[in-house]
Amino acid sequence: MVKIYSLMLLKMNKATNKPIVLCNHIDTGSSWSTWMFSNAIADMAKFLSKLLCEKTQPGCRQQVEKDELVAYVHKRDDGLTCVLVTDKDYPYRVAFDIVRKTMTDFGDYTQKEGTYSKANTENFYSAYNNTLKQTVDLYQDPTKGDNILKVKKELDETKEVLHQTLEKLLDRGESLDELVQKSEELESSTIEFYKRTKDTKCCIIL
Repeated sequence: MVKIYSLMLLKMNKATNKPIVLCNHIDTGSSWSTWMFSNAIADMAKFLSKLLCEKTQPGCRQQVEKDELVAYVHKRDDGLTCVLVTDKDYPYRVAFDIVRKTMTDFGDYTQKEGTYSKANTENFYSAYNNTLKQTVDLYQDPTKGDNILKVKKELDETKEVLHQTLEKLLDRGESLDELVQKSEELESSTIEFYKRTKDTKCCIIL
């Protein structure tokens, strides 16, 4: 199966030195099972994206794997970060070009708005969520990304991407289980959902 799960734009809050989600779209699917857990899926997607934003160095692009999922991350020097989460079968070149295009388009949008420096709260750019949804809906079929690739000159940029697992990205002594358990942002029901999907090796978002 080829699937995009989420697309988010984040930045580091200078006051707290913690990542915040500026805007996002999370495709929780249309089936009854995923609809039932849509809030938990959204919470975990945001938690993981914030973790990747925090652990990625400015100016770095990386491809991070966790079981059946792959996250494509690009963090600009000013802290703006795009995180695209897909299944492992999604073409990585198309994925990184979606990230590149999203960053470019959002940069143009914020420059026009002139409010990026003031964006220090969650969902500051929630009005941009629908644009991200349109991007996710369009590129659920990765062949639609062919046009992006045709006009992309620096395809070899992907050679500069750091490939690693989520476990290697974490600091020594850290584990995802412990970070989830200690998180102050996750509801108890979301933590229970995480444990359940982990035990059953389900990859709705994990």
